[in-house]
Amino acid sequence: MLGPGMQQPIGQQRIMRRTPHAMGACSVRCQMIEWSAMANTKKEQVVFDHEKLDVYQVALELVRRVERLLREMQASVAAKDHLWRASESMVRNIVRANTKRTPADQVQTFDVAYGSGLESAACVDVLQAWNLLAPCDVQNAKVLLDRVVAMLIGLRSVKCQQVRESSSDYTVGPENRPTVFFAHEELRVYQSALRFVRWCAALIQSEAVGLSRGRELDRHATGIVLNIAEGNGKFSVPDRKRFLDIALAAGLQAATSLDLLMARGWIAEDTICQGKQHLGEIVSMIGAMSRSLS
Repeated sequence: MLGPGMQQPIGQQRIMRRTPHAMGACSVRCQMIEWSAMANTKKEQVVFDHEKLDVYQVALELVRRVERLLREMQASVAAKDHLWRASESMVRNIVRANTKRTPADQVQTFDVAYGSGLESAACVDVLQAWNLLAPCDVQNAKVLLDRVVAMLIGLRSVKCQQVRESSSDYTVGPENRPTVFFAHEELRVYQSALRFVRWCAALIQSEAVGLSRGRELDRHATGIVLNIAEGNGKFSVPDRKRFLDIALAAGLQAATSLDLLMARGWIAEDTICQGKQHLGEIVSMIGAMSRSLS
């Protein structure tokens, strides 16, 4: 019997993850079999209600994978810490949502977990932009993230008593598999922000700057990407605008970081101009997105 505030295990709602082109059918089947075996093992060790939720177990598996990846990562870039915290936040908020007594409180907490999932996906992209993650590691992490996010959307829809998504909303046939996992990945401003991160990574990794001197630039460049991604997934206009405002502020702080690096004689003026031109385009796009929501 399910305990108070307990949600029917999401696996029984037939919500499935999407799988991109790069994964073959054999690989997908192997992952499904591996997950099924792991889930059966976990059922024998259940103590608390939230442990029965498939979404909780998949989120824990993501944390395990993230821990392995970050342990092998030498550079202490901003996205590394963000990914560690965001993946943990997903797990903790799934548990919190399961203990809430009203649907409204559950929806609000699932939204936090969902936002952490989108933030985690953006962190993976940023780490790849730094050449700290191999394409296969990015792919595997996003497969798990995609599964968790799909489950959270399904749970949220049920609690909101909105139109329920069928499994077809989350399952894509072999001939129509998406080349991207999340909607924000198709935004031009998001891709432009990732290109700026790559530019910053090359600059910071140069002998003239280094990570210790470029830490603030790294932090703010990463903030642009993460807040665009998380804001794009919000369900209300005020929340979307709030995250876009944070991304905009991060863009301005990144420009300030470039000025400070030049003032201290660590980078040349022509380099500053190149970075600021790119930032100007990003800030302009963010502003246009925010105005379109008014």
